[in-house]
Amino acid sequence: MVSAFEAKLAEIANDEFQRFGGHREDDAVLGPRINTYWTEMKWAFPGFKTAWSAVFVSWCLMKAGATKAEFKFHKRHAVFVHWAIGNEQAQTGPFRAVRFDEVSPAIGDLIHWNQPGYAFDFG
Repeated sequence: MVSAFEAKLAEIANDEFQRFGGHREDDAVLGPRINTYWTEMKWAFPGFKTAWSAVFVSWCLMKAGATKAEFKFHKRHAVFVHWAIGNEQAQTGPFRAVRFDEVSPAIGDLIHWNQPGYAFDFG
């Protein structure tokens, strides 16, 4: 069963994709929206040369209603991924990492995939 939070998170992400999917970062349509993700998180927008996907994830979770007590909002994926791994190991918190080969993805799940050349895992 999908929770209200999971449904809201999926709706937010899908709406953003419907509005901005397929645009380049420096397009007149998407550029200002990327700035919005940064500024609504209360982070300074450093420009388009800075990776922004973790900011987008954080923004979606904030808009869906996650609080700072529930999620480790950050500009870098590694920060909230490692935090979620720690939650799983301690069996605490609503956001816990699980190995992708142990469960099937569901609505509201975040799936982390390493950048080329990196091999971060639960170890």
